[in-house]
Amino acid sequence: LWARGSDWPYPILLCLHAVGMATLVGIAIVVALRTFGAASGIPVAALERPMRLAWAGFLVNAASGVLLFTLDGPAYMQNAAFLIKMGLVFAGGLCLFALWRTLRAQPVDAPAPGGTRVLAAITLAIWAGAIISGRLIAYVMDAGR
Repeated sequence: LWARGSDWPYPILLCLHAVGMATLVGIAIVVALRTFGAASGIPVAALERPMRLAWAGFLVNAASGVLLFTLDGPAYMQNAAFLIKMGLVFAGGLCLFALWRTLRAQPVDAPAPGGTRVLAAITLAIWAGAIISGRLIAYVMDAGR
């Protein structure tokens, strides 16, 4: 009712969702680039605070996403792009968590092993897919009706 009761709540929720996503995915990109060897002079430990910010972005996205979902849940549940996005968001969160744990466990200043680099690439691909499928939701919203 709150979001449908005026013109402001829906765009505010969308903005919060975009800011949460930008925070989360932006920091995930930084972590992945560090895994690939970019800015290797910066210790992984220096990314601890940004990673906390990334998880805060994840929470902002989750909260705003739940509120957006309540506006038309049944339609979203029939939307293939939404279902794909949700699967990718879940997988992206797990991959980022695994990547971060792996990086933190490595010796200081040691280059990331090949498997960790593959995990970083997969993490980036999953988040790119989540963003793309999220944008497609509006374009295919009424396709199944």
